[in-house]
Amino acid sequence: MDQLVTLISRFIPAVIISCGTTVSGAEESEDFSGAITYFSEDFDSLANDPGLLPFPSEPNGDGTDWLDLPTIQKAGALPGWRMIKNSGHGKGGVVEWSGWTFVSPDSWAAAAPGQRRDKFQLGANVIAVADSDEFDDIPGGRPFDATLQTPSIDISKADPLSLTLKFDSGWQAESQTGTIMVSYDGGQPREILRFDKEKASAYSETIRVALNNPLGAAKMKIAWTKVGANHWWWVIDNIEVTDEQPASFSVQPRIAFPGPAGATVSWQAPVKRAILYYGEGKEGTLNKKQELEAPDGRFEVTLNALKRATTYRYRVALLKNGRRRLSEMFEFDTRFNLSPTPVNDPGKLSPDKEALLTAALDATADQNGYIVVLGLEDGALASALASRSRFHVVAADTDLSVLQSVRQGLYAAGILGHRVSVVSLEANGQTPWTDGFADLVLSEKDSLPIPDSECLRLLRPDGGALLTGSRSDSPSFDKAAGVWERAGAFSVFRRAELTGAKDWTHQYGTAGNASYTGEALGNVSATSGMSVQWIGHPGGDFGIDRQPRMPAPLAA
Repeated sequence: MDQLVTLISRFIPAVIISCGTTVSGAEESEDFSGAITYFSEDFDSLANDPGLLPFPSEPNGDGTDWLDLPTIQKAGALPGWRMIKNSGHGKGGVVEWSGWTFVSPDSWAAAAPGQRRDKFQLGANVIAVADSDEFDDIPGGRPFDATLQTPSIDISKADPLSLTLKFDSGWQAESQTGTIMVSYDGGQPREILRFDKEKASAYSETIRVALNNPLGAAKMKIAWTKVGANHWWWVIDNIEVTDEQPASFSVQPRIAFPGPAGATVSWQAPVKRAILYYGEGKEGTLNKKQELEAPDGRFEVTLNALKRATTYRYRVALLKNGRRRLSEMFEFDTRFNLSPTPVNDPGKLSPDKEALLTAALDATADQNGYIVVLGLEDGALASALASRSRFHVVAADTDLSVLQSVRQGLYAAGILGHRVSVVSLEANGQTPWTDGFADLVLSEKDSLPIPDSECLRLLRPDGGALLTGSRSDSPSFDKAAGVWERAGAFSVFRRAELTGAKDWTHQYGTAGNASYTGEALGNVSATSGMSVQWIGHPGGDFGIDRQPRMPAPLAA
């Protein structure tokens, strides 16, 4: 196959008993798994023997397009395979798509451009397709009801419950059903996988299914059946049956974001060697890998140069005693990487500004969020706050000449708009920002250019702080819920939590994912009377998705 990392099994020197592609005494390679392959078929040999034929009726082929199974077997290829048109299958329809047929990916996509067939990226040369949508393009093409079955596979030397079926799949969801059945020694077939209306479209994915082969089983057949009327299709390729087993972790893989362009993957397992395969996109291939060693079984690897707002998928292979155990597919989204862009330190500050900077950072326990600097001299304080914390800094003033000078300096330093924003204030003392968003408010000058009431409006509940040279006796502070504290030579007013607020002990409120722990804010005591205020990333597109989840983890 054309993937850089195909996760195809290689094996220790042995004779592999197979009705598909037979391989004997393979050399260990970078894809080495130690697993025994009992059967494999990628259909690629059909491109040359007997060779793909032109479409009989489809107008968009290139002359090397398709084959049906009778033509293939007449040439001596795919012995033992069966394609069964079940009793409900349409009696007419487009001949190229009557049942499971074998086509080149390009010709299949060209048959109906714009219908996402080209999104199947895991097959090359020849693929097996059940396309009820194209079958129904002329009368008699519905319903589609056909089965593709492997030859008898010798599994007499396999340990019981050891075998896994792996294949690459493309599934365009709608009104169709797909099933996989397995039978042992001529016995009653049993269903091992079902796709139906609950299965979302997955245009390019690798599927692994435990076969649960019973004790004493000597022969096995596997069958794929698709049933549908018009919409849409199922494509398969790269079929393997091996005794490769799934990975088992002491601590499951988790993701952390140490910087704006990187992600750290860590896990624990009872092995000393592992490989991380990863790639970009929900439908992309895992085209990169990192080989790791950890004598204590504690693995950690940092993936660099990742794109922003992008989904990445990854799998972990655990290596031990010449065998590879492969994990399920995991994914993460860099839209949840809230790491700020690094800022260079502006250099030495005046003693007064250095003291103010130290007091500001000491007043903010969690250095994530927003700092507002109201009243500017030269912008050095804003730059220093950004360089020594993870805050986004908003710098504001009413003096246009000061603002212009500060903007020019920040632009020259390459941080204007990334970590520091510069905003012009109106003379009426009002600010353009939402309520309760600022973790800290302070000034480079001796006094604030806005009223105390407006300053208090900006502070976030439960810890938002105002840093000043001295305590204010303004009536606004007397009425506000909060306390004054000393911070060296400075005073800090820290806002109290909202009346009626409650703690969330778990990620989604409670262990039951209730998204509610008895809050009574503003005399409202039901979630129907509340809304979420999103400030910054990731934003409202990522609301709480609580119904399909297991009990949530404790909140940190």
